[in-house]
Amino acid sequence: MKKFVITLTTLLIILIIGMILIKHSYNKNKIEITLSKQDIEVYENIELKDLINEDINLLNNQKIDTEKLGEQNIEIKYKNKIFKYKENIELNIIDTESPLILVNNAWVEEGNEIDLVNNSLCADNYDARPTCKVEGEYDINTPGEYSLKYIGIDSSQNKTEKNFTLTVYKKPEPVEPTEPTEPIEEPYVDFQDIIKIHKNNNTKIGIDVSKWQGEIDFEKVKNAGCEFVIIKAAGSYIDGEMYTDPKFLENIENALKNNLKVGVYFNSDANSVDLAKQEIDYILDLIKDYDIELGIAYDWENFTNFNTFNISLHTLNEMADVFLKEAQEKGYKPILYSSKYYLENIWNQKYPIWVAQYADNNTYEGEYIMWQQCSDGKIDGILGYVDIDIMYE
Repeated sequence: MKKFVITLTTLLIILIIGMILIKHSYNKNKIEITLSKQDIEVYENIELKDLINEDINLLNNQKIDTEKLGEQNIEIKYKNKIFKYKENIELNIIDTESPLILVNNAWVEEGNEIDLVNNSLCADNYDARPTCKVEGEYDINTPGEYSLKYIGIDSSQNKTEKNFTLTVYKKPEPVEPTEPTEPIEEPYVDFQDIIKIHKNNNTKIGIDVSKWQGEIDFEKVKNAGCEFVIIKAAGSYIDGEMYTDPKFLENIENALKNNLKVGVYFNSDANSVDLAKQEIDYILDLIKDYDIELGIAYDWENFTNFNTFNISLHTLNEMADVFLKEAQEKGYKPILYSSKYYLENIWNQKYPIWVAQYADNNTYEGEYIMWQQCSDGKIDGILGYVDIDIMYE
């Protein structure tokens, strides 16, 4: 009995010593984790491994959720030697980007009201409704030029200030009626001139159309040298209602019948990602029976009323991304349409670009696959004006 007690005591001592040694080894091999930064910019694309300075065997690498401002507690799991460890770290998602203000000088006739805040675009990368205001003294009843300041402030107190001028002009004097004169023909861009200037082995010259072109003789359009047509298929209103362009079916069937290459576009007034998802579903169903060789373009251009849409710049770009990503996954070429000005100031350009710039030369410095060169084009087969486009191959 005595021998057994001695043996049990010995084993207990050995066990305690072993536990002490294991604990010492555990503590010895535990790494003191340090971070390259704890403040992460909102919407930054970053993973847990990118933040850790030490070279460790990370067991739970993950993308950091940077969609919402504020503090985050994240658990790090790693292995060193034979031991596994857990450690909590604190991160803080911040916003240091100031609001975007695209300010316009303003003109108003004396005595008339003007909404100076919504006369310019005031938007933020994160906030759907940043604080936007105009500072300075002016009198809409007194003609003159007034120097004013447009101010945008987001919820993180980032601020942008832009100066602009309000011109209050005198009400024009009544003009005595005169004898009618011969109407002056408005200038236009001849499709044949665009062919002469821009057609080469690497370009195709075409048009984009909607209900506004009325009845189109696509045989004449084709014979005039048109090589492709981008057709408005559908659009949406801010309340979410979708509609098909009244001339879409007629236009696409007659364009294809005359062997024109065809693309389509959706004119969006969406103010949420959910609506953008509904939009792409709508147009995909609409075009499923047609050969859309040139792809689907997303056209959101209601920037004049942007302040009333209550969306952030991030949400706007997310809407385009959701729409175009789905188009691409369904086998169509995705295209983002916008003017040069907004491509340079608003859009993240993940997809092929269709740029609008009405000028003799395109000065947009980014990459693009198509240029909408004018909106006052004339071509045989269409009675009124039409947009003329140059596609680069």
